[in-house]
Amino acid sequence: MSGDASSQSTLDIKQHFVTREGYYRNLPTYEYSRPNRPSGIHAFTGSQPPNLPVKISLVRVPDDDTGYADRILFNVGREIFLYAFKSIWEAPDLSRPVDRQIHKALPTCHDINRLNCSAQGCSTVVGFNTGSFQVSDPRKEPHFYNEDRLLDKTKVTCVKWVPGSTQQLLVGFASGQILHCDDSLPWSSTLPSYQAHKHGDGFAVYTCKSRTPRNPMYRWTIGEGSLDAFAFSPCSKFLATASHDGFLRVFLFETFDLIGTAKSYFGGLLCVGWSPDSKFVCAAGEDDLVHLFSIDSRKIVARGRGHRSWITAVAFDPMTSCLASSSVPASTSNGPVPPSRLPVSNSKDPPAPAQTAQRIITYRFATVGQDTQICLWELTDDIVKQSTYPRGRGGSLMINGPVSGLSVPPKSVPAPAPKRVLPLIGNRSAASAAAKSKKEEQERSAQEKKEKEEVNKAPLGSPLCPKLEDVPLLEPLVCKRIAPERLNDIVFHDDCILISTQEGVIMTWCRPGRALPNDSSSRQNSCSN
Repeated sequence: MSGDASSQSTLDIKQHFVTREGYYRNLPTYEYSRPNRPSGIHAFTGSQPPNLPVKISLVRVPDDDTGYADRILFNVGREIFLYAFKSIWEAPDLSRPVDRQIHKALPTCHDINRLNCSAQGCSTVVGFNTGSFQVSDPRKEPHFYNEDRLLDKTKVTCVKWVPGSTQQLLVGFASGQILHCDDSLPWSSTLPSYQAHKHGDGFAVYTCKSRTPRNPMYRWTIGEGSLDAFAFSPCSKFLATASHDGFLRVFLFETFDLIGTAKSYFGGLLCVGWSPDSKFVCAAGEDDLVHLFSIDSRKIVARGRGHRSWITAVAFDPMTSCLASSSVPASTSNGPVPPSRLPVSNSKDPPAPAQTAQRIITYRFATVGQDTQICLWELTDDIVKQSTYPRGRGGSLMINGPVSGLSVPPKSVPAPAPKRVLPLIGNRSAASAAAKSKKEEQERSAQEKKEKEEVNKAPLGSPLCPKLEDVPLLEPLVCKRIAPERLNDIVFHDDCILISTQEGVIMTWCRPGRALPNDSSSRQNSCSN
């Protein structure tokens, strides 16, 4: 009986699915994984811990022969692999990685610097479950930071290079904090002393008390509980964070302004992704729903329901999003708009300036989850217009000191309380009592602030967390089970879709019209899926 159930479970795994643009097909011979993996489509290596996700980083680098080449970086167990990515045009030679690293700690996340990479190597940052992180540059020795766990004792959950910089990076932790670091600045050998820089609803930003610049440049504390993910917008202006308290927060990165907030239906948010034009943020997690947040209206404009377990990754597809002329309203266009190629997110070059005569009217995005399913979704102008729920509130901001180089004028703040005059030397007991009283006042104020935040949490039906009937509910275009184990990450490429599994396999799904002649399948077999 168990053998029959296992056989039926294997048959349920799809190798094809169809959309309006054609058939997507899985190419097992083009998968990436660790070398010498046991035979089988999805053979488990045994080295991958059950709760450690396999993440994908993809970058385009200059190449003297072809003009450009792609590199793929992924983690399996204690190892990090960097391969030349040949897409669907050449099967990978897993025995010849560009780089391979074996670590004592377990890698949890990584990112490639798109401004500092070449065919010979790439600058990378890798976070570990011990709280340490490594910065690697092909021109110098790699450096490990926070090995002594002075800065944070929890695991690293997300790392990103700051767009436009070859030195600055953000490191997120399960404690809920983000460290903004500069690899060119010195690091303190002792626990840094911080001073408040700016704070608002559910977040605070601190700087190091130092006469000279040093790391970390800034320390963010965001929400309650773990900070599960964050992502920069394609325009590089915004930073979106997803926290385990269920809140999506969108910041104006340069000025630390909280410009938008939304909350999950229940549970934490585990992933976040941006639309190609930086107008929408998609967040998802433990409530099995996808939440579409509009930057213009600062509210949730749609939700999607299709997964049956936690959603682990979300990404927009710039290749299948549709464009229309801004001079012609979308509602008056005759017939569907054909898919148009947009700037690819993994390109090394900066995205081309937006065309004033065109705008995106259909957004295609995908999600993968612990239910082993991939769901494809579409968000259109008509759906956005159906959402008439009141505008969500942005973050109330307070500036605690002068902010150099920022263009946002400081807002009014309450007048500071008069300073308490302490006695001169000779009466230390009075000074000690005053310090103790001040500490008690600070603790009382912190407790009152925490209680206020608990009261002000977004209830169901508020602008931050509208009910299901208050916003349009999307149904997936495609919802298919494609693997026997949980899915961890998804990345869109010009020719294919890359999806990582818990087993340490990077699946390659060929886009319609990109299949090789000797690897084509009959449409009759595809239709059966």
